[in-house]
Amino acid sequence: MDLDVLKMQGLSFFEITERISLVQGDGRGRNPYCSALLIRDEVTALIDSGLGHGPLRALLAAVHIDVLFNSHSHPDHIGGNWIAAEQGCRIVVPEQSFATIGSAERLALRFMGPERAAEWIEQYVPLTGYRDFQPDASFCDGQVLDFGRTRLTAIHAPGHLSDHYCFYEPNLSLLVSSDIDLSPYGPWYGNRESDLNLFRESLALVTDLEPAVIAPSHARPVRGLHVAKRLNAYAAALDERERLIASLLPDEPFTAEQLARLTPISGPLALSDSLIFEWETEMVRKHLDEMVRAGGLACTGPLYSLN
Repeated sequence: MDLDVLKMQGLSFFEITERISLVQGDGRGRNPYCSALLIRDEVTALIDSGLGHGPLRALLAAVHIDVLFNSHSHPDHIGGNWIAAEQGCRIVVPEQSFATIGSAERLALRFMGPERAAEWIEQYVPLTGYRDFQPDASFCDGQVLDFGRTRLTAIHAPGHLSDHYCFYEPNLSLLVSSDIDLSPYGPWYGNRESDLNLFRESLALVTDLEPAVIAPSHARPVRGLHVAKRLNAYAAALDERERLIASLLPDEPFTAEQLARLTPISGPLALSDSLIFEWETEMVRKHLDEMVRAGGLACTGPLYSLN
């Protein structure tokens, strides 16, 4: 397919190979949107649909998509699934979230719990354009997604979410890293099911692949000598955050919410919105719990204290 058809639709994209391109979403693919991987082979496929409704409809007008895969169930990655489904596209999702990914209510309970579910549905979901949909099938860890000459292996890489996947093309040494996004912000693990230790393990897993090219969901592709540098800096952010949080620990017992008000991870942005503060608190709590397991802190109910 001539990529000029994408240009004619006003789409921004990065050509990775003759058959693989990263199509940039609204806002340069940043949350509440993402960029999507377009594979033009015997089977034409898309990984993630959260481009924003305008870019996604433009892409679907330019290219017939046979199948859409979702890297995980955050709405900024699946916000256009319902549009793709209306166009006859087959929707394939991670097996871990097949029962929940198509329902905003079920996702809200997963990510936020019953206390904050309604707030998340009302305030965040509309930003992504998400609507409920019915997935057609699921994929699992190690499954080879065969599009013809292009074959991607699905790699379960939890931590960001329990259903988070990356994809690897060994012949090209291409890693589709999803929300191991190599952003300057660093790793994000602000939902209840997010897991800091699993995030570390997933980072080690993809680093060991030694990819030559990385296509992340919220940034430009990274190539060559920059790959290892960006991966290492991204992983190092976790230890830097832990050191900063440790330096802020008070002598008196404290809660995760009290420490989160010092915004050690997100800075002043964390105080700008109640949902963002909830996510900041959850990430701080995960670091505190890690310190408890290491023996540096004690925890009694909601209170943490120095040992």
